[in-house]
Parts: sequence; C-alpha cells; structure tokens
Amino acid sequence: MPAVFPRADEVKVKPLACNDKWCILVFALVITGMAGLTWWATAKEGANIERLIHPVDYSGQVCGYSPEVKDKPFLYVCGKANAGFEGNYPTQLDFQSRTCVSECPKLGGEVACIGKPLVTPYAVDSQDHNGINVHGVQVLKTVTWRVSQAVTYQKAYPTEPFRHMMCAPGWEAPNDLRDQIIFGAASPLSKSGEAFGSLLTAWPVLLAVFFIATVLSLLFLLLMTHYAGPVLFIAIVLADILIFLLGLFFAMGIFFDPFNTGGWYQSVNPIERTIYGEWARVLSLLVGVILCGMGVLLLHALYHSSERIDEPVGLIHASMEFIFEPSGSSVKFLILVPFLSSIFTVAMVGFAILCFMLVLTAGPVDSRGIVIDGHHYPSMYKGIQKPWNGFGWDISMFLFVAGFIWLVELMVAVQQYTVTHCVCNWFFQPIKMLPSKEKEKEKNAPKKPDSHEASISYQHPASSSFIQHQSALTSRPGSVEQLKLGVLCGRPHALWAPPQIITDPTMADPVFWKRAGTPNQFLFSVS
Repeated sequence: MPAVFPRADEVKVKPLACNDKWCILVFALVITGMAGLTWWATAKEGANIERLIHPVDYSGQVCGYSPEVKDKPFLYVCGKANAGFEGNYPTQLDFQSRTCVSECPKLGGEVACIGKPLVTPYAVDSQDHNGINVHGVQVLKTVTWRVSQAVTYQKAYPTEPFRHMMCAPGWEAPNDLRDQIIFGAASPLSKSGEAFGSLLTAWPVLLAVFFIATVLSLLFLLLMTHYAGPVLFIAIVLADILIFLLGLFFAMGIFFDPFNTGGWYQSVNPIERTIYGEWARVLSLLVGVILCGMGVLLLHALYHSSERIDEPVGLIHASMEFIFEPSGSSVKFLILVPFLSSIFTVAMVGFAILCFMLVLTAGPVDSRGIVIDGHHYPSMYKGIQKPWNGFGWDISMFLFVAGFIWLVELMVAVQQYTVTHCVCNWFFQPIKMLPSKEKEKEKNAPKKPDSHEASISYQHPASSSFIQHQSALTSRPGSVEQLKLGVLCGRPHALWAPPQIITDPTMADPVFWKRAGTPNQFLFSVS
C-alpha cells in the first residue's frame, strides 16, 4: 500500500529543470527595454524628477530648484492682461503666465508676467513703391505680419502660501479663482506628480518603517512561541480598539472647516491634507463610518471566538519549531533569508520607481510656442514637450509600468518559493533514532507490567526538546490497531488540540513515520 508522502515509498524525486525559457527571454527583453528607456529619458530628454515636486514657470524653470530661480520657491499665476480686475482680483487667470516669486505677494505689489504673443499686420501697396517683380510676376500688394511678445509688470492680487509651493488667492477671491489654481484642469499641481514626488521627500520615513516592521515581526513571532493564547487575544482586542478610534478620528472631520488648511486637525488628517474643500469632509466622514463599522464587527467576532482562542495554540507552537529551533540554524535562516530578500525587494522596487519617475518627467524645454500654418516658431514661453510626439512615449510608459508590475511579482514569487522549499525539506526529513545515551537510559529503566498502555519516546530531528507520545493501544478482532495520540511538548505551557483516533488501514506501514495534521503529530501502526 503506498504511503501518504512520496518519500516513504522511496520514489525518486524528479530534478528541477528550467521549463520557462521563452518566458525568461521575454522578461529579459522587458527589463532591457525599461533600462534603455530610463537611459534615453535621462541622457537625451532632460528628465528631471524635481518637476514632480515643484511647479514650473513660463520659461520651463523649476521654482526653488533651477539655478535661475533657486531663491524663488513659490509659483504665482498672473491674471489675464485684457480681462480686467474685479476689486483687488483679476476676473480671469492666465495659466500660461506663471512666475516664480520669493514670497507670495500681498495687496499693492507688482509681479513680472509674460504676455501672450501679439500679431500686428502691416499692409504695403507695392504700386506706390514701383512694384515688385518676382520671376516676371508683378506683386501689387503685400501684407507683413509682426509677432511680438513681452514680459511686463502687472498689478499683484492678494495671495497666501499653499503647501509651501503655490500662491493661492484669498478666500474672498471672486469667480472661484482659488479653486481654479488648486483643483482646476489647468492647475500647476498634479495629483500623480505629487504622489510620486512625495516618495523623494518621505523615503527616510519609509526606510524607518521597514526596519521597525521587521523588528516587530520577529518580536511578534517570538511572543507567539511562548504566549500564543494571550498574544492572539491582545492582538484582536488592540486591533478592534485602534480601528474604532481611527474611525472616530476620521468621523470628527465633519466638525472642522475643510478650507482651513492651517488647523491642527487638517494638518494631521491625511484626507484633509490630500483633498481640498467639501469633498475632504465628506470622504473623511465616510471613511470614519466604515472604520467604526469594522470595529463593531471585530467586537462581535471577538465575543464569539474568545472561548476558542486556545484551540490553535498547539498548531502555532508546533509551527514555530522551524523558526525558533534551539540549535539556532532556523533563527539564522529566518533573519538572513527573509530579511535580506526584503532588503533586496525594497531596493529593487525603489530603484524601479526612481526610473519610472525619470521616465515620467522626460521631455525637453521647448520654446516653439508660436504656430503659424502648422510651423512652430520660438517664443518667450517655454513648455515641457513629451518625446516621440507624445503618443509613442505614452505607450512606452505603459509598457514600463507593465514591466514594473512583472518585476515585483517575480521577486515575491522567488522569495515564497525559497522559503517554501526550505520548510518542505525540513518537514519531510527522515526520522532519526534516539541517541545512544537515551537508549541506555531506556534499557536500564525498570520494566512496567504488561498492559494495553505503552509509552514511546523519541527525539525530533529538528528540535532538541523531547516529545513524548502517551499512547493507549486497544485491539479488536479483524480490525487495524487504533492508536490514540496525545502530544505533549517539552514546554509545559503549550496547549495542544485534543488527541486523534487513527483508523485508516493505509497507515499500516511499519516504515511510516511521517508527519500528519500538525508538525508534531506522527502516525504509525503497530503490527
């Protein structure tokens, strides 16, 4: 009768081989394309990640970063020159006329603004000038078009700093000028740009979170080894309390002014910091209600599962043998392999995100802002133009994102395979006999009277602690012997699941000393 596990049948294990050669080739081509695209964006297209963090003025300079405007970190949007003023504010804004300033102007100041190109026609009567003969053609009249553009000083409207990079109009500004600058379609602020750019400013926090999470995970596993029951109970209670309190915190947003960006609550609430206006209040309340509901559901689950928390403790304790083995080899494995693989994953993902941000900001500063008959001519206004006519570059960015997702999935799969392979090799290793000293002790021990009860003691090959199986053997005519296992670990505080009754005839194999159920329960039959 074949045994449950292949190694009990001494079946030859099929050697591992590479079965995805074409997939590896495609993956290598994708990674090569990503690297080439990053090099092209940096070397040929003037990629600059600072464009994601800081706004750009009319000349293509990054406020507070480019050498010419390094001392001017704020961006000011000028009003349209021919739109007029309504009180202290212009009736319309010219989002192409953006200027870097050292501080946000107040009432009564002046700001240098670029004007739109002006086209002035000049008609010339060629007959008054004896005509023009070109290849035998008499030109009677010509018209000359003169294009001019200038930077002039404009009256400044009252503004205030917004997110330390923008000069936003005051709350009393008419025609929703403040909303146009912050949320408008032509707003200098980009949500995606801010999201990616924030990684550059917040990377120390992310690095600290990585190390703290690693240390806390090891501490959590260590506590689970010795105090699984209390740790499970406390974890559920803390999760319930924290989620409910977090829900109350977000729900409090309904009582605070969402337009006051300088308030303490608005500065702490991540929704208020990301979204501006009434939508921030609505979303904060919605998230708060959802989290409070989750807290109530967790409380209900805790009420019904508190009596069963001790049931999985034995399984958890047995699983921890591989991680915290007294010999120390598994501890080294736990620290080295997952920790180093996590460092490698974080480094690779961070580098891939950095490359993507370079690709995202690629594009030369082009001054051809005047178009006549489909032809571009230089102007004083300069903008960032996408390479390859825009469309080709967008397709390349899409392929870059697909390659990035593939890279992350591959690294996670490699880590999971490595850990699983090592655990399986440890789990299915052959059972060894007791050391000679222990055998001598058994020989010298006084014999017990014959009965239906027997005691079997052996040492687990992956653990230095002894595991004793107290077995009660009963026989019935015409049936397989039934073995009732009660597992007691060397750690007295461990709680184990109830013993099992083994009645499967397929287990009647004298060499069957393999694990089943939990890692510390062994099945064998007595002939």
